[in-house]
Amino acid sequence: MDIKKRDQILFGSFNPDRYGPHKNFAPRFCDLTLDQVKTLVENGMLDPEMDQNGSPSTREFMEFMEEHPSARVAGFATFRSWDTNVVLTTVTLQTSDPMAIATFASRFHDADEFDIHWDTKTSRFECRAWWD
Repeated sequence: MDIKKRDQILFGSFNPDRYGPHKNFAPRFCDLTLDQVKTLVENGMLDPEMDQNGSPSTREFMEFMEEHPSARVAGFATFRSWDTNVVLTTVTLQTSDPMAIATFASRFHDADEFDIHWDTKTSRFECRAWWD
């Protein structure tokens, strides 16, 4: 397992001190695409059957992202230098498609935090579901 490879998939060329002064900070990431998620799964860094405290599994997030390519996921990476695991905690979707919004709501309404609101800047709905 290669932590540098994982971090490159998650953060690209952005390379701050992600682990904090005490080396115990779990670095957070956002806006992962389906291709990035697939790469993490293929490299054994993300378990397709894993969930976060009652969230859908990685596989279920991937299925949703297949149906809605503009969907993105977020989460955190483990902080241990020898551990390359990644955990998904959030799914987001920007859309003006009422069917996509209905699908998002039906699949993710039981999240710890669930929000759908209109963004006047983008003229789209911003959908977000997060599990603690």
